[in-house]
Amino acid sequence: MFGNKEKNEFTCKKVAYKGGHELFLPKTGVLNPLGTTGKLIVNEKELQFIGGKTDIKIPVKRIDFSNTKGEIRSRMSTQQSVGLITIGSIGGIASMMKDFFIEIPFVDDNKQKQKPVFALMRKKDAERFQKWIYKKKVGRS
Repeated sequence: MFGNKEKNEFTCKKVAYKGGHELFLPKTGVLNPLGTTGKLIVNEKELQFIGGKTDIKIPVKRIDFSNTKGEIRSRMSTQQSVGLITIGSIGGIASMMKDFFIEIPFVDDNKQKQKPVFALMRKKDAERFQKWIYKKKVGRS
């Protein structure tokens, strides 16, 4: 390998950023109910979310793994779902879809606590990411 690029452990390809980082607002709306979507690249040194103009880098050594929070919940809020149902049946289907939401607390380069939340929309990615988090919590890399 050339340079100091780290080998990616895995990439979650369908991820939505839902907020929680002071520098990056989630961009949601009726026509874009999922918000900023992109991919989450995981390697031994950092997590990197890349979506549109949003590029969030999270150093693994600064993640508070004891306080990561994950849950499965509906892809959209009730209000967003009702709005889309009036547009067409796609909204009804999307409101029933469940994703794995993960909050990743860490301290950024300016010593500020951040808690970005990501929605992993593919079950395979969610399972892989959840296992990765668990291994970090119990001290196995």
